[in-house]
Amino acid sequence: MSCNNFRKNDHQVTSKKFIKNFNKRDLIKELKNYLDNLIYYYIVETVGYVKDKFVQKGTGPNLEGNLITLCTCKHVMRTYPDIEKGTWIAGFTSKNAYNKGQSSEGNYLFYLFRINEALKNQHEYSLYLKENFKRTYNYKNSVKNTYGDLYIINNKKLIESDDNFYDPEFYLSPGEQHGHFKNKKGESIWHQDIKKVNVKNWGRSNEKGHKLLIGEKNKSFVWEKPVLKIKKLLTQGQSKTNIEEFLRMLQ
Repeated sequence: MSCNNFRKNDHQVTSKKFIKNFNKRDLIKELKNYLDNLIYYYIVETVGYVKDKFVQKGTGPNLEGNLITLCTCKHVMRTYPDIEKGTWIAGFTSKNAYNKGQSSEGNYLFYLFRINEALKNQHEYSLYLKENFKRTYNYKNSVKNTYGDLYIINNKKLIESDDNFYDPEFYLSPGEQHGHFKNKKGESIWHQDIKKVNVKNWGRSNEKGHKLLIGEKNKSFVWEKPVLKIKKLLTQGQSKTNIEEFLRMLQ
């Protein structure tokens, strides 16, 4: 499922509080104590290059409210058992996001964070933001913010069991300009951000909740400039390694 936002010439605001545009030497210094940590990395198709900088035109990763979160994309990846507190997530641009057709094309590092919390569902996410980041709660509100990744609980619905937290009927629909409101066929696609994922393994299907990932504040990095790219072109899906090997792959 795409995380595209249909509003043109808009993008998420990059916080001044994110650590930005590190070169490789400084990034190595910053991560020297985490070399054996697990990291997952993938292509963020919704990142473009506009007015001399990378911009995020989708909702995940979400940069709103001075907090990097991943709650609306990479649903299957977020069901993996080793996606947990202390795991790192990195997103690269597509190979043509910067200087298409030129020698400088490639997958450039756009964001990187260490998971501080891996929450079970949107209800937990709402409570977490209200308790810890009240202003961020308002910024990530998908009813008000085109780029919000927080779905608001419908207080008119009576919560009877934990299963209700995975039922779209118990949440308010995002605003009509929201990228997940409807797809080009007119189908509501935000429901997939609420429901459990049907994961197929060895020919069997199993419904799993996709964890909502909250970045550690002082271990959240964003690159607005094409500073670091991976040595070989990435394919779709995701890869995993440790931080030491990840740093070796950057140039």
